[in-house]
Amino acid sequence: MRICFFRLGATPLFVPESRGVFGGAEVRAFTFARALARQPTHNVSFAVAASDDLTERTVDGINVLAMPGKKSTVNKLYWSLHRRISEKPLPYAHFRLIDAEVVACFGVHDPTASVIEAARRSPTRTVLFLTSSEDVQADAVGIAKERRYHKHHHYAIRYADLIVVQTKYQKQKLLERFGRESVLIRNPIDTQIASGLDVTRQHVLWVGRSDRDSKRADICFSLARKCPKIPFVIVMNDSSPDVYRDLTETLPQNVTLHRHVPLNQIETLFATASVLVNTSDSEGFPNTFLQAAKYGVPIVSLRVDPDGMLTDHGCGAVPDNETTLSELISKVHTGGASAAAMSRAARHYVVSHHELSERANELDLAISSLLQ
Repeated sequence: MRICFFRLGATPLFVPESRGVFGGAEVRAFTFARALARQPTHNVSFAVAASDDLTERTVDGINVLAMPGKKSTVNKLYWSLHRRISEKPLPYAHFRLIDAEVVACFGVHDPTASVIEAARRSPTRTVLFLTSSEDVQADAVGIAKERRYHKHHHYAIRYADLIVVQTKYQKQKLLERFGRESVLIRNPIDTQIASGLDVTRQHVLWVGRSDRDSKRADICFSLARKCPKIPFVIVMNDSSPDVYRDLTETLPQNVTLHRHVPLNQIETLFATASVLVNTSDSEGFPNTFLQAAKYGVPIVSLRVDPDGMLTDHGCGAVPDNETTLSELISKVHTGGASAAAMSRAARHYVVSHHELSERANELDLAISSLLQ
């Protein structure tokens, strides 16, 4: 099987010690790609944005395809006009560089739609991985903070040969709103814990990007100020420089801030966390939930609770306001029977529902069925 994973933003994951920005979708794609690359019957490639730091052409058995850079101003204007007048997206200009029977795209956005349109003109089949619950909103598909309709995003959902969802909610809404069946394959994670790793509970952890309209980094800093005696570790990239500057101008004394932590180094922060805090307005299935649950770290979330992981399965809690959330953080950080029960439930849940080898087998089966 020749399969290409397409997620242009995953470049930093192929560059050791990279300071580049990536998110859960990139980690999910990279995790699946590495797992399939271990199988001798598969030829796995990964299309990423070209970078001067990207020097290796094979990483963990994956053939890395450095795709050409961003469109020129003229091309951007042409794309913008085309989007307004055409029901079909323009085919991805560099699709010829991809030599695969199947292309796996992550996220509902313009690049995905363009790849799917290009693939429809060839024998290549496409798999669309949903990355957010926003992807199944009939009137606002795509980037959450923009909240605007994109007919080309709907095009991707209509014409992908196979759609993979993260949660039961996404599966249900995809069928209700778009009439599309899908395969539920939960996000994968290697649940094996390295020997000798320090797992002493030390701090409250928050991981995300610098914004006020999706990940809600501003709420996290507010929570830190409400819990001045508890150490907070905040990993926040500067994807929005103005917001980053505003939020960090007066840093609470109990906050340790990291602008970026490489994927191979962030394990320690999760292993030593007493609680993971999520303040997002909307998510798909946060990869951070899996990274925390791997180490039995309780999770408290203001709104996000994918498939009832926190409430129905006991892995954490979803308080109804910021004040209650700060009180709960203090309680869980202190420990006790309730926190211990959440810890056990989190570890059990991630092993039972998200173990890498089983999820990779599910994906392998789904793609093999697609090619039959």
